Amino acid sequence: MRRWWLVLFCLFGFRIDAFGQQEENLVSRVLSRNGRSVQVDQGRETHVEPGDLVWFRPLGEAPVRGVVQSVETRTAWVLLQGTEDAIQAGTPAEITITPNPATSDKPEAWLREKGTDLPSTPPVWQTDSFPRESGTPLLAEIPRLEQERLPTSWSGQSYLLFDIIRDRETVSRTSIFGRAGTDLYGEDLHGSDGSLRLSFDMDLRSYSEGDLTDRNSAIRLERLSYARPLARNHPLHWQVGRFLPSEFPEFGVLDGAELVFRRGDGHRFGSSVGYLPRPGQEYRTGEDLQIAATYQGMLGKERQYRWGLGFQKSWHEGTPDRDLAILKVHYLPSAAFSWTNSAWIDFYGSSDTSKPSGPEISLWTSHLNWNRRNSGSSLGFRHWRLPQTDRFGEAQDLLQESFQARTSRLDASSWMRIYDRLRLTGRADYWKSEEESGKGGDLRLDFDALFGTGSRTWANLYFQEGGQNTVGGLRLGQSLRFASTLLSLRWDGARYRPVDGDGTLAQQDLRLGWDYRSASAWTLSLDLGRRFGDSQDTHSASLYLQRSF
Repeated sequence: MRRWWLVLFCLFGFRIDAFGQQEENLVSRVLSRNGRSVQVDQGRETHVEPGDLVWFRPLGEAPVRGVVQSVETRTAWVLLQGTEDAIQAGTPAEITITPNPATSDKPEAWLREKGTDLPSTPPVWQTDSFPRESGTPLLAEIPRLEQERLPTSWSGQSYLLFDIIRDRETVSRTSIFGRAGTDLYGEDLHGSDGSLRLSFDMDLRSYSEGDLTDRNSAIRLERLSYARPLARNHPLHWQVGRFLPSEFPEFGVLDGAELVFRRGDGHRFGSSVGYLPRPGQEYRTGEDLQIAATYQGMLGKERQYRWGLGFQKSWHEGTPDRDLAILKVHYLPSAAFSWTNSAWIDFYGSSDTSKPSGPEISLWTSHLNWNRRNSGSSLGFRHWRLPQTDRFGEAQDLLQESFQARTSRLDASSWMRIYDRLRLTGRADYWKSEEESGKGGDLRLDFDALFGTGSRTWANLYFQEGGQNTVGGLRLGQSLRFASTLLSLRWDGARYRPVDGDGTLAQQDLRLGWDYRSASAWTLSLDLGRRFGDSQDTHSASLYLQRSF
């Protein structure tokens, strides 16, 4: 295993250059999750591009890093690169926008660049005359010119991350997680407009408590696909291999083939067939076969109404398993306003003993967003139930009593720029399940350039009431930029109280961060943390190193 780590680390080359990029940070939130793929509520309208970096900040947990994989008008799909257990719907995130994002997956940018824009200069003919015999008609067939071959281009990134957590409150516990990976994207292969995607990583996990030690490692193939994207002169898109479907990423990563046809009016028809890799550390495949059909259309003079319908049928080890339909309806009248809706509908039969026969909505989301230059608001609703499927095996057998449970969540947020460098953000949410309910909210102030260009100062009051505990706290943070380096200091003080009990727990979290990004596409992040207080004594350290090319 050590050889693998050494080989992958040698893919990096180090060079220090001045950092001249101007960054912008977008506040975002998780809409849904499918394995390591997470959907967030920011997209192309807010200048998000594939390759942009994302930091997820779950309550009471260490930040988790991700990279934007594909972008839609108001949403984006992010591939998690850290320990993903704490990332769920509603988790806050921050997207770093840069003028030249370091990316290896650029299908949307490629499509806009090569498929929809007219050339800025008139075409230049290679020759204006051809040899003709005497008496040949002027309109006779002209010999076909050989198409100019496009140069093949390669881009991508290699990365290494390492997390260690040491808990010394009662018994000494140490948890170690490491991941090294490479993401490679090739365009215009062999002179055509085909693209190749290769992404893999290697994980190492270790946990020790006293004399007990548990270690495991795995190599995981995330993507391996060849595709021909939609373009102005190519109404057909297809891809084969292991990929995230372009039309309905909600269906999950697929080992198979996808075909999409676009009509002249923009309506698209698609289909796919293949196996669904089983969620887990090794991404095993071959047990769950699926077929899917999709349609996406647009209505209105400005095409402000967009909707899509997809149906997926799967078999687990040859036995019919899940019948799933997904309906998406989006209303996009302007760049400032959007209303997005989606419904996941499962169909059950007599063999599904834990569900009544007929259709059932397992996930329903609705989001209103309104953003202007100096203010914005959003309102969201989410309702979900646990679907019954044999794909997850024994884990489903342990959750029989949960199949009838349902949970609904309503959240609202608003922000406004009080002054040029002062921003106020507020959020509130309420959720309810069969037996429990909860609510929460936070209020945040952000000061830009208070201590020099590129600096940021923030203060965040928050409150969250759950089924078991109520927590309230204050977060304070300061970041300073020095050329290519960003230093940050964050403090979090919280008080936990059981809902049905006496007593409280006071805990604090102190973190020091150092981030470096060079003009030669190097990124290095270090984070040191100390969590202390009642029943808590934990030290943590994390490292993230990335080289884009």
